[in-house]
Amino acid sequence: MSGEQSRAAQRIKASEQQISRFAYSLKQFADNAILKAVRELETGSGSITEAITLLGRLDAALIEAGLSKFSSDIQEIYGNELRIIRDALAKATGRAEIFSDIDGDIIQALVEFDTERSMRLLGEYTGDAKRVLLNATMAGEPLDLAMFDDAFGERFSAKLETELNTGLAGFSRSVNLYKADELGIEKFVYVGPDDKVIRPFCQERVGNTYTRDQIDEWDNGQGLPATIYLGGYNCRHRLAPIRG
Repeated sequence: MSGEQSRAAQRIKASEQQISRFAYSLKQFADNAILKAVRELETGSGSITEAITLLGRLDAALIEAGLSKFSSDIQEIYGNELRIIRDALAKATGRAEIFSDIDGDIIQALVEFDTERSMRLLGEYTGDAKRVLLNATMAGEPLDLAMFDDAFGERFSAKLETELNTGLAGFSRSVNLYKADELGIEKFVYVGPDDKVIRPFCQERVGNTYTRDQIDEWDNGQGLPATIYLGGYNCRHRLAPIRG
């Protein structure tokens, strides 16, 4: 593996680890709120009316608090990726100034879309909790939090990580190609991990250099545009711009 390939793989691994820590932190945040709701139900009258009222407050309050608490974490994840993009574009063009104010507005909109996606997944998770809590209350049974976590918790964490990794990689490719067109960059290196889980589509291309016209002709066989998704959903690779 070349030096650039190795560095790219290390950077991608670091972003995956950062996303994994974020997903764990967000899940812990949600679990603490769910546990608090369970304890309130246990110490209250345990009535259906009380459960409905409590659970009605849980969803909106949790998402609002989560958005406030964790949006800065997502901003940091995307900020790190953006610095990598900027440095690669600067190296390929020899220009110090890469992004304009208009670029900043577009980039911020992309980040906000993925922040909303994370909060939507949080809403689905708390929705599962509300349904299970209400069913347990109606049946007069205590909620088995361990069983709930086994059924829904790991799925939430895994889906959140996959969504954020896919979103971040798509963000990287979109911004790179958008600015490359503007800056007159025509060539890219397909970079990222070359390991036992690599897709055949990526294994054929990783480490090789391609023109934009060649990239536009790719078909990953998944019905997703390869210019943005490369090997497909949850692809970990990037397109690194280079001098012509």
